[in-house]
Amino acid sequence: MELDKKKLIFTALYRSPSQSSDEFETFLNNFESDLGIISSLNPYIFTILGDFNAKSSNWCPRDITSQQGFEIDAVTSYYGLHQLITEPTHVLPLSSSCIDLIFTSQPNLICDSGVLLSLSNNCHHKFLQN
Repeated sequence: MELDKKKLIFTALYRSPSQSSDEFETFLNNFESDLGIISSLNPYIFTILGDFNAKSSNWCPRDITSQQGFEIDAVTSYYGLHQLITEPTHVLPLSSSCIDLIFTSQPNLICDSGVLLSLSNNCHHKFLQN
């Protein structure tokens, strides 16, 4: 998408929590390759949101960093992306975590982001707001 001749790239992502180690490695390689391609386009802003099914204390201080979270955090940091969501998005009766994320290359251009309650009592995920 272009706005006033500036490239704006928005994308969504879902990573299955049941990926094997090999499947996660493939996901990570593809994710890093895609970020490299997008970065080479030199967009004015790039934003990716989705269900990453990974945890990092860098994203939500009360989460314990998983191996997947560590690796996703390393790749997104390398490309200068900032994660905006800092509160739990996946809420169960006995636990909660921040696994639904918004990364952006220009956090200064985002006016508001956060988490909204789900419309269904049966859904464990909250809505992302950007």
